[in-house]
Amino acid sequence: MHVSRPQPSLSHRISSRAAKVLRSRAVTMVNARPIVSITFDDCPRSAVIKGAAILEQHGAVGSFYVCGGLAGTRWENGPQFQRSDLPRLMAAGHEIGCHTYSHLDCAHADNNSIERELTANRDFLARAAPGITPETFAYPYGSVSVTAKRIAQSHFKACRGVETGVNVGRADFGLLRAVPIPSGEDVDAAWIAPWLAEVSARRGWLILYTHDIAETPTPYGCRPSVLDATVAAIRAAGIDIMTVAHASRAVSGRR
Repeated sequence: MHVSRPQPSLSHRISSRAAKVLRSRAVTMVNARPIVSITFDDCPRSAVIKGAAILEQHGAVGSFYVCGGLAGTRWENGPQFQRSDLPRLMAAGHEIGCHTYSHLDCAHADNNSIERELTANRDFLARAAPGITPETFAYPYGSVSVTAKRIAQSHFKACRGVETGVNVGRADFGLLRAVPIPSGEDVDAAWIAPWLAEVSARRGWLILYTHDIAETPTPYGCRPSVLDATVAAIRAAGIDIMTVAHASRAVSGRR
């Protein structure tokens, strides 16, 4: 089951809506080709082992959003990553991103709490694998407020939410759009076709996200066969697969 969170008050709902509407870090996209990024939230061990292996079989890399406080524990989507997993992911070319230290719901947290979480996670990552300096962030639960967005984008080059869609034209780097990889038993490779058609036609940036990779996934994860078919379809379409950090540089023209 998903960890229970406070029910949003009216002020929280207003702040969340404002954060989604106000494009506080709009970036004009300059990429000449469509791009896809594949991301894993929470970094459960199944994503580290099965998810990374599937990407690597296709010559692809992904972005893993880590909560340092979950290392070595069992959480809602199963066993979590081990600290020793992170250097291997880095060595294979994957991105290690930030997801707060304890999976904090940032929309219901004050400034100091959010800052402490980001600092604790940065310190954990620095100890786990020298050289890890997270460039991008994913909001836990996709939960965002004006305050959370302001703080997150002051620390990271790009921040990803869960608002469904392809990033096109002027992308909000404070709250990038993303699309979940579906978890249903009847899902096959066809699910990705409309999204690939859109990102190709609009020369956009499609960010996919999931959590655990298992034959019987949680509602937030997907089956290995679905991830494999998804990556194969992206490759067959001739679309570049990049980490969020790499893609953020490509679409903005930064080096």
